[in-house]
Amino acid sequence: MKLFHAAFAIALCMAGHQVQAGIGDTYECLDFDNTVYSGTDKQDVEFFSFTIRWLETTAEVQYKVLQNPNILNITHQDENSFLTHVIDYQNRGGHTSSSFYKNADGSASYVRTFVIDGFSSAFMARCQKTGQN
Repeated sequence: MKLFHAAFAIALCMAGHQVQAGIGDTYECLDFDNTVYSGTDKQDVEFFSFTIRWLETTAEVQYKVLQNPNILNITHQDENSFLTHVIDYQNRGGHTSSSFYKNADGSASYVRTFVIDGFSSAFMARCQKTGQN
């Protein structure tokens, strides 16, 4: 949860930059760091490669290793960033949060967390814009 709060604070503090990103953009991303725990045991987990499509009210995240994309509802956005948060009431509970921010150098940062019943993960990725709507 601390990581989510940190990502949210960074996104809010950086909102004044004048770098343009936004709805319709596509980004290729690659994880560069992660922390994953099952109970109190730290797990070794591979880094993932994925594509993000920033849509009007959702972010479509297509992992290279999965057939179907994850569709995340955007809870807040501006011209350079978005935040998502999903609570899974249907299955086992848990929640997923993510923070996307377009950096001044043209790259983007993407932080995502997942917490459910004794399992928690946080992944950090760097992204490059590959397309625009």
